[in-house]
Formats: sequence, structure tokens, C-alpha cells
Amino acid sequence: MRPRRCCAILSLAAALLPQRLVAQTRLGLGPQGMVSTEPAVAFVAGAGGFLQVGRRDRLAGFAGIGREDQSRGAGRVELTWQVVLVPEARRVTAYAGAGVGHRWGRLDQGILVVLLGLEGNPAGQAGWIAELGLGGGVRVSLGYRRRWGRRTP
Repeated sequence: MRPRRCCAILSLAAALLPQRLVAQTRLGLGPQGMVSTEPAVAFVAGAGGFLQVGRRDRLAGFAGIGREDQSRGAGRVELTWQVVLVPEARRVTAYAGAGVGHRWGRLDQGILVVLLGLEGNPAGQAGWIAELGLGGGVRVSLGYRRRWGRRTP
């Protein structure tokens, strides 16, 4: 899927969200690193974040650049819909997500992404994340997010 199409889909989804959900939004942003395995091992670092649009639902994104195993440049963008198991947790909770992405490097192609993650202190103002999933091979991601906006009730 081309980046222009991803932006168009995201814009359409944002326009169709009911105003009641938009009023409940919360934002999280921070550094994130990712390793993926296909077609070559790629290490990318960048920024990840989310826009919480309901009690458990959020729209999350990632964009990063890095290197593949043969010193080629690599890049990756993702857009996923995630569901948090216990958003009011003060310690650790799990979440799952699915979406689309695009990667550059040896292959330049769109990908489908499916992931499971753990998040530290999701109800607080900051916390870590760890993800394991599929999307361009196996993908493992670690990051830290600072959060702003209305806390989960």
C-alpha cells in the first residue's frame, strides 16, 4: 500500500469518528525501535505513538529509518488499530493490534501487521511498551511513551 493511500485512509477514518469519541482522546508519543526478519534482518529506530479514541481502542502509528543486515538503508511506517485489555492498569497490561504498513530496503512493499504487546503503566503519564508480531516477517519492538490528555475513566 502506498504512503499516500495510507494517509488518505487515516484522514477518512478521522473524519468519520463520532465527536463523542473525539472528545475522549488521549495522545501518546515517544521513541521506539524495531527489528524485523524478512527479507533481511532490519533494525529501524524512530517514533511511535497513539491516539486513544475510546476506553480501550486506539489508533497507533510508527515511523522509523535504519539499516538492513547488508548495510542497506531501511525504513518502515505502520498504522494499527489496537485494543488495550485493562486501560486503567497502574502496572502492566496487554494489548493486541492489526493494521497496515510499508517497508523500504531490499524490498519496497506494503505489509499487513498483527501484534501482541505489553504496556507499563497505561493509566499513567508515561510507560514502556514491548511488542511481538508479524508484518514483514517476525517483528519485535521496544519503546517508551509519554502520554497527554484525558486519562481513562
